[in-house]
Amino acid sequence: MRHVANSLKEFTLANTTGRLSLRPVATCAQLESLHLQRQTKNFDVLRSLTRLRYLRLSGVSLPDLSALLPFEKLQSLFLGFCGPLNLDLLGRFPELEAVHFIKINNLLDVSALRLARSLKRIELQWLPHVETLPDLSELTSLEEVEISTMKSLRDVSSIAKVPALRFLGLWDCKALTPPHQEGSQAKPLMHMQGQNRHPHAGDQECHKDRTHDRQQRSRSRVPPRGVACATVMMLAHFHSTTTPGLCCRTNRLR
Repeated sequence: MRHVANSLKEFTLANTTGRLSLRPVATCAQLESLHLQRQTKNFDVLRSLTRLRYLRLSGVSLPDLSALLPFEKLQSLFLGFCGPLNLDLLGRFPELEAVHFIKINNLLDVSALRLARSLKRIELQWLPHVETLPDLSELTSLEEVEISTMKSLRDVSSIAKVPALRFLGLWDCKALTPPHQEGSQAKPLMHMQGQNRHPHAGDQECHKDRTHDRQQRSRSRVPPRGVACATVMMLAHFHSTTTPGLCCRTNRLR
């Protein structure tokens, strides 16, 4: 890599038969995007990559986020298919805008999300032990939350307090149950979108800034049978006046 060390900005090192040293990667001082799959040998030398903005770690088990603290310019973080991880340092990344956590073994809660005040997007997948979401009301820039295949998640009411939320996607969260409805407190799901229309309609109008790839992926999802999504109705009560443009995509009850 010495021939491109001074110019390389994006690098991917996927799973290999043997574990390769990351020392050559550390010499790429201009690197802004890095994807590592099951590569941990000499991981500590990556602290020199201070320009890094996008980091994707798959199958890389770390005890906590301390090894990532040198990446002060980090904007997007993917962590998945790894062992237990302490997320308490998540608030130490001042420019972090997007996180995607998927299949982190034995992760019991995601309360550290509330510490990442600059977040604009949160995506959670296959975290079977997480039952609730933390209070996200202080994440004033958060616009998108997408949650899928969270079999123990039973309460998403805290999302209702997010002031700038524009997109909420709930997929295959079978523990979610309809909230207790008192009188006319719970608004219809349609009202969350600000218009009387099917909740799967109008994605392009609501998300013109979303990439074509994500639009196609969202439309292609098939809602699993028997998934309760009526909890989302409770969110409408909070957003009916403050966030009339909120788009909500959920699994429908069958």
